[in-house]
Amino acid sequence: MWRSFEVQTEKGARFSIGEIQLYCPKCRSPLVGGFGTHKRKDKRVEAFQCKNKHCAHLKNHKTPKKFVLTTSHRFQELITGKLQDFYEDLMIDGARQNTLAKKYGISEAQVSALRSELEKAIDALHGLDSLVMELQPDCAVAIDETFLKIEGTSIYVILAIGYKSRKTLGVKVSKNRSEEDIRAVFDEADKNTAHGITTLTSDALNATQSMRRIWAENSLTSSIFTKNPIRRL
Repeated sequence: MWRSFEVQTEKGARFSIGEIQLYCPKCRSPLVGGFGTHKRKDKRVEAFQCKNKHCAHLKNHKTPKKFVLTTSHRFQELITGKLQDFYEDLMIDGARQNTLAKKYGISEAQVSALRSELEKAIDALHGLDSLVMELQPDCAVAIDETFLKIEGTSIYVILAIGYKSRKTLGVKVSKNRSEEDIRAVFDEADKNTAHGITTLTSDALNATQSMRRIWAENSLTSSIFTKNPIRRL
């Protein structure tokens, strides 16, 4: 079974990211069938059921594994794979719209709209030009995120922006904005600078603040600021 789905950006723009084949999240079998609908908040979404007689789920349950699009195996892979690749490609300087449209199965107009929306979102962090292709002179970066909605599920695009270069130094698609994911973005940004990061601005998200404190403890020369509230260590 195959299903298409839409992504909704933070500003409300919608675009299709194509179709994915449905696989059982437990045994990863493509032998699945429809199973009516499942209530989610104020609407109902299509539900599915695994038809694999050897599914591992049946070892501890009397009935087959039931799931929806957002909990299917391929959907989980897509979040950490296809969306990550898409946003990296979207921000590469000089990437042609027709090439991206063909690669991801969307229209050139959608590519243009998404790139414009992402640039506006990041511009609130002091702007960007593109993903870096060489080491940048930044010692100060801002970490923030924009988000997408896929079938009612929030997916975050975490970004690290250089104050001096105005470029995206790190990017990661995340399902939960965990401390580990935020640290991965910071580490990528740090590797993309010529002299290392000494100043970081961020929001008051607990995971970001936790990552920030650990970094500060390991960096004797760091000066760290946060947006809300403003503090200095």
